[in-house]
Amino acid sequence: MDSQPQGPASTSDEVRQRRRCFLCAYSDVACDLASIEGRLARVSVGAGRDGALWVLLTGDDGSEAAITLPGHARRLMRELAALPPAQLNSLRVRVYHLLRSHEDDGQPSRRQRLRTTPVSAVILEPDTLLNITDINNAEYCVRQYPLRRMAPSPPTAATLRGTIIHSAFKEPPGAGDRASAA
Repeated sequence: MDSQPQGPASTSDEVRQRRRCFLCAYSDVACDLASIEGRLARVSVGAGRDGALWVLLTGDDGSEAAITLPGHARRLMRELAALPPAQLNSLRVRVYHLLRSHEDDGQPSRRQRLRTTPVSAVILEPDTLLNITDINNAEYCVRQYPLRRMAPSPPTAATLRGTIIHSAFKEPPGAGDRASAA
């Protein structure tokens, strides 16, 4: 991990050189750490609307990271804090676009102290893929999901059209033209 300070850059060249993760493009501040992943060891929700939110992650190698989270994660953190410890410890979390915490003195320790920014992303169970259409259908009618899995319907004109459009626009229009010109 690079130990250079990562504040706002003064020129666009410096900004491009400091970009480390896919979210850096949406932030004025380049991240110190692109992402971190681990099991939830502990969740803390401070009192009141402005109380501190943080999680303690345990990596597969036994390392720990205390991460201060943004206010918009408050509802999720409250739900997680209410879980029994055994269930909480079974959940994996991946956080993208992190800065070193001001409290981190840079001394080697077993626990990193990190903080998120307004553009950071917190992903619960990052290796689990969900089909949004299935979630919407289940919200409408809980019985639809298993029925559609057991007896799928044939493709309609609309689904075929959508598949063709998605295939055609996997790359932005003209992307092939730029690659062949280079």
